[in-house]
Amino acid sequence: MLRVFLILTALVGVFGDVIDLGCNPGWYPNGGYCYLFNTNKRVTYQEAADECNDYLATLIRVESQNEKQFINTTIPDFTSDGFWTDMTDLRFDGTATGTGVWEWGGYEKVDMSTIAWETYPTNNPKDSCGAINIQGMFQNWKCDQRLGFICELDVGPDGGCPFGWMFGTDTCFFFSNTSDPSQLLTWTNAKAMCASKTATNGDGTTVNGKLVTLDRPVDAVYIANEMLEIANSTVMYWTGLIKTANSWAWDGGDTYNAGYFHWAKEPDHINNNEHCAILKTDGKFSDQNCNKQMNFACRLGTTTENTDYYMGCNGWTRAGHKCYQIYDGPKSSWTDASSKCQSLGARLLKVESLDERDWVEWQLTDEAHPNIYWSGLNDQAVEGTYRWADGTLANSSLIRWNQEPNSWFGDEDCAGIRPDGGYNDWDCFLQLPAICEYTGSPCPNGWVSWTVTSTVCYYVTAANHTFTWDEANTFCSKDMAQSGQMTPTLLEVNSQAEQTFINNLLTKQPLNPKSWWTGLNDVKHEGIWTYPDKPNTPANLAVIPWNSEPNDKLGNKDCVMLGWSGRYMVMNCKAKIGFICEKWPYGINPNKASTRSVSSFLIALVLSVTFILH
Repeated sequence: MLRVFLILTALVGVFGDVIDLGCNPGWYPNGGYCYLFNTNKRVTYQEAADECNDYLATLIRVESQNEKQFINTTIPDFTSDGFWTDMTDLRFDGTATGTGVWEWGGYEKVDMSTIAWETYPTNNPKDSCGAINIQGMFQNWKCDQRLGFICELDVGPDGGCPFGWMFGTDTCFFFSNTSDPSQLLTWTNAKAMCASKTATNGDGTTVNGKLVTLDRPVDAVYIANEMLEIANSTVMYWTGLIKTANSWAWDGGDTYNAGYFHWAKEPDHINNNEHCAILKTDGKFSDQNCNKQMNFACRLGTTTENTDYYMGCNGWTRAGHKCYQIYDGPKSSWTDASSKCQSLGARLLKVESLDERDWVEWQLTDEAHPNIYWSGLNDQAVEGTYRWADGTLANSSLIRWNQEPNSWFGDEDCAGIRPDGGYNDWDCFLQLPAICEYTGSPCPNGWVSWTVTSTVCYYVTAANHTFTWDEANTFCSKDMAQSGQMTPTLLEVNSQAEQTFINNLLTKQPLNPKSWWTGLNDVKHEGIWTYPDKPNTPANLAVIPWNSEPNDKLGNKDCVMLGWSGRYMVMNCKAKIGFICEKWPYGINPNKASTRSVSSFLIALVLSVTFILH
């Protein structure tokens, strides 16, 4: 990753800094959005919409004069018969007949002042999908016509980074071009260079750069991991770490925590003349003479902590009521690793349940974590009696020893966990990376928990947060997803007790929206109601209060919403309403069999067949 961005910084030096929002390669930035002009595929209108949805984007909507000007100046660079946009006059209920009323996505009325028709739309009701040609003029075509398309991705007012910068967590990082001698600077000049680099937020405010600081654990982990990408290099980068009269501190006053980084057998303060710190490619810091010529690393502004990031774990990975961080470097002794975790308000790994053991083992199957890691497991107090770092006795049924422990020569008192999930006892002075953890709340901020025999977390959309069923399903399964855990889904009710809880929960919500998408749908097979999550399919219809539903005489209402009153109704999947996501707070091995009972499955299957016959 870092090698790629170092190449990009060379391009910045040629073409100048680009202060617009950062977009993925091949996408064009403009006014808080990224645009993809696709001329490699000729597809139908629906296929184009699906392609954009795969990028978590939509077909383009030209909704301002600025956007109109951007399209007019950019589109001539491409060759195509035309590009699909999100404009259509198809009816809201999905009927394939045009109405002559043009809308974005079938819901938002088009402001005709922001578009220009080549000729006013034809009167053919089958020409119901809007496209734009290379002159920037709109035309209406049959929706099965095959054209190119333009995707539009909203990156938000604060989304993205300037070109050549690296994406961090709520911040951006910049590493100077190592092949450009002019970017070898003294510490003072490097500080000025970073300060000269600015970016503009969507609200018009300017964010200034500064020499890199590691004032949050998530930034420390990010930098340490990125340094591994160029570990064979000898390049060193100036940072914002400086020596004050009494101690080391971050320039500018950012919170200083010595536990967020490691010194390389430093600081040695040679000749009492090394007052500035550099970052080496092994992720460690070294004090240097501030007048030396070095490369430099910048970051944008002082960031604010996002308490919702990674489900309330502030950049660490949540699994159940715990937050985890797997450190692949730097390596240290068991005692130093334990101290490192403690300095972050955490502790070395402590496995307390079968579920947690499975989750940790699943994480270690990732090729990104090929090491042996220190855990909190040790028998330093009493030989052969293994306890965790906090002193609690380990449950031996949760520990899979790798033909261990053998306490070779009586000197192996600390246990590390291998990539296969097995444990080895090692000499506590062995240099290994570590896994830290701390206890968080059962559900992340913004979610509501429900506990009977186990805990489930629910996310109910805000009043102004409305999506189509597909958009809501994508939001739950992708935007809320975490690696190694079961994917969050749209609401899937499996018991009367759960339905009662949801009904009570909805009575506490504002009256707008008045309805929320559930995961229930019969998109694939008419009359067979299923959930996107396979273990919960077929749905247990015995607990669904249909009343007079499902009522779908025209066969175009394939998705199910839950009303404020607790009633289920079928609706066209393109409607934009609220939605409810649900997830387990605990880490669960995705390969584990569902715990849903066979009897529950059979009841659901019988009820589904009954509805089909009815």
